[in-house]
Amino acid sequence: MDLPFSIPIRGIGIASGFEGSGFFGSENFTSNLNMKVTMEIDGSVVIHSYPPSNPIRNIWIKIISEILDVTEEHIRIDSNFDINSEPKHPDGFFGSVNILTHLLRKACLAIQRQRFRQPLPISVSRGITRTQKKQWNSEDFSGVPFFSTANGVAVLEIELDPCTYRIFIREVWISVDGGFIIDKCQAEVSIKSAVREIVAHLIEDDTLEAERIHINFINSDGESKQIGNLVYKILPAAFASAVSQAFSCEINSIPISNKLIVQPKINNKNENDLSQEESE
Repeated sequence: MDLPFSIPIRGIGIASGFEGSGFFGSENFTSNLNMKVTMEIDGSVVIHSYPPSNPIRNIWIKIISEILDVTEEHIRIDSNFDINSEPKHPDGFFGSVNILTHLLRKACLAIQRQRFRQPLPISVSRGITRTQKKQWNSEDFSGVPFFSTANGVAVLEIELDPCTYRIFIREVWISVDGGFIIDKCQAEVSIKSAVREIVAHLIEDDTLEAERIHINFINSDGESKQIGNLVYKILPAAFASAVSQAFSCEINSIPISNKLIVQPKINNKNENDLSQEESE
């Protein structure tokens, strides 16, 4: 008997995308973005910045420790700015966290080159150069629009539960090209948390879970890139693709209705069963 519906029914979807940080076409982004670092007379290091989140703070401390050979207790953040030097935007605005981390590294390298040639204290400021800003031409919309771009691919497999007729997620695979990942453990935890948050809102009136999540970072020595929101862009598309394949329907929006997808298939199966019984 040829049925249009069989259990278990599965689908697998794949989606790729990118996350750009630091859009050169924004005047707000290019106007005042810099990082200042000072090595004091006693060898301690001061970061002149708004207080970042704990994960970013740990990354900054790790960078300074590796470049300047300074322990954590001798590193502090100074957020007291006068009216003329206070940053215009908070960290995270226009994807600036990634860029400030890049500028912090450049400032530390500059201090390292100077510390044995001139007396302390040494203060170094680093910002976006004019050459970098000119990579993007806003008038004809051409060139390189972002300071850095992270790329990612998501693969997601779904299956219909034969007992409850609910969709559940079998496995999720995420691969990310984010340059040099300073703290892979923290990055993996953040991505897995994002995956679980996303899948919980993919279906109306239901909460999906993802227990088997696989994260892969492409090895790279390039500059670190911001990947915080990348999963939010690619995972829903992979889910929609998997559902489309499994149920032979077109998914145009998220969240989807489980009843609108599964119920018609069940009805078709029941109709075929009734027709078969009547013919017998």
